[in-house]
Amino acid sequence: MDVDCTHDGFDQSVRAAVYTLEYDQKIVDGKAVEQLDVVYPFEFEIVTLDGPVDDFAEPNLTGPIEAE
Repeated sequence: MDVDCTHDGFDQSVRAAVYTLEYDQKIVDGKAVEQLDVVYPFEFEIVTLDGPVDDFAEPNLTGPIEAE
């Protein structure tokens, strides 16, 4: 499997996620056929205890994050 990520740190996570997916077979004339060069995009989102991280927000550097 070839993995093309914007950052090498995501390679292992993408590979692990792909192996958990279930795919429907492509059927041609009633028979399953091999599919090559399938592209399956993944998007990762950074989430904190306060919710998703806004790319344009200033970081909160006032202290530790407290659980609600």
